[in-house]
Amino acid sequence: MNPLNDLLFIIPEEKQSAEFTISGNGFKRLVVVIDRDNYDAQEAELLHKMMLAIKYNIKEDVFLIEVDKKTSLSLANLISVWDNLILFGIPPYNLGLNIQYKPYVILPLEEKNVIYVEDLKSISANNSKKQAIWGLFQKLFLNH
Repeated sequence: MNPLNDLLFIIPEEKQSAEFTISGNGFKRLVVVIDRDNYDAQEAELLHKMMLAIKYNIKEDVFLIEVDKKTSLSLANLISVWDNLILFGIPPYNLGLNIQYKPYVILPLEEKNVIYVEDLKSISANNSKKQAIWGLFQKLFLNH
């Protein structure tokens, strides 16, 4: 019996949940991922105002991905070219990014940037969280 012939490694297939939607043209190569369970008209308005504040049109300049917290996707398979990624309530590993992250910090990732913050519903109810995000947005998008 040859031990090398007896070893069996099962490589799981990549599972990609179909529970997501993508909208927008992404002309400015910004990807925004939101938790759809905590996203309604009030949160959509808040996100729209955030994008206007950084001079981005949500339909033209942004790829908006709506997912639930259980969704597991490969961002590389969905969107091949992006510069900045903002995750509202969705951890990076749900998008196939195995990185160390802290909330409310700009994480440089090669020549890209990732921001992870809480879901929009939690942010909309807390002015200090809104101010923290605004500070990140100013550094990332307005101080060029």
